[in-house]
Amino acid sequence: MRRPALITGTSSEFLGHRPLPRVVRQRGVCFLMGPKGVGKTEVALQIAGDHPLYLSNRGLDREVIDRVRTGHWRPEILEAPGVVLDGPVFLQSRPSLVYMIADLFHARAGGGRHTILVDTARGNAVQTLMGVMRPGRASVIALRFPTSRRVRLRYARKVCEEMGIPHEMASGSTQIEPWSYGEVREWLLERAGQG
Repeated sequence: MRRPALITGTSSEFLGHRPLPRVVRQRGVCFLMGPKGVGKTEVALQIAGDHPLYLSNRGLDREVIDRVRTGHWRPEILEAPGVVLDGPVFLQSRPSLVYMIADLFHARAGGGRHTILVDTARGNAVQTLMGVMRPGRASVIALRFPTSRRVRLRYARKVCEEMGIPHEMASGSTQIEPWSYGEVREWLLERAGQG
């Protein structure tokens, strides 16, 4: 059985700085997971391409209700080049929803279309859906925050530039724990306010 391909990295690695891994381009379904604030939605929209159809949890619920009511998915969902499902929750307690989302994945397969499901670091939705996916259809991207001091400092200096403050203010930002993009921004805002 062909299992989903697992790829790890930071969000910047998937935001146009490098080509997308071949397996992500070739397989129509991508499960994207990682901690809060790591850039999952931004990466999902990049993978989905130009003018993707974005469905939040609430938007997906509306589409599922419409699917149950009419007996089919809307053509806009089936034919869109890219569809992002951002954070479907409580799939474990809604087995019929699991099969409906898998049905959507399979219906969209082929034709160069991408369907990306964004999930939290725990990956409950991903784990649930992988159990009903056809083999070889999906890839999994696990995003993480950078661990290298050099990369963390480069990010902090980029934020300094965006904020219009001296790069020297980024000194010490690599020691923030827990380190995240949001924590670095907050830390720099506080430092800029004290200067």
